[in-house]
Amino acid sequence: MKKSFSIIISVVICLLVGWVSGLMNSASIETWYPMLEKSSFTPPSYVFPIVWSVLYVLMGISAGLLYNVHNISKRPLLILFAVQLLFNVSWNFFFFSMQSPILGFVNLLILIALGVAYFVGTLWIKRSSAFFFLPYLIWILFATYLNFYIVVYN
Repeated sequence: MKKSFSIIISVVICLLVGWVSGLMNSASIETWYPMLEKSSFTPPSYVFPIVWSVLYVLMGISAGLLYNVHNISKRPLLILFAVQLLFNVSWNFFFFSMQSPILGFVNLLILIALGVAYFVGTLWIKRSSAFFFLPYLIWILFATYLNFYIVVYN
């Protein structure tokens, strides 16, 4: 029961982060973002909240599984997870609130480095935790491409 509770708490925290991120987007997503030149690979707007909800749940499961491991090496990885979660939120601030695709792109490069470090670290401690995190890492790489396209063409 205790293990399930930590996973549920992790998922709730990640979903709350997603909710806060969504609050940062609301004004710009209706006014500024539609005016940008975007890649033909950019998904329709309705896809983003669905994908992000699933990704936040998977991220939460990843962190919860790692939290339940009895290994001293988990602590730095959980801190790394929290830091990458902060960078996840800060992308919304830079990209949407500040309307700065360049700062958003730089933020994503840091986020990728943090995400890869977390993924590799969890592979050695709790492989399933790493695999629950992998879809998020792949999406961040895709988001980096989309953000870079906007930087180049706007």
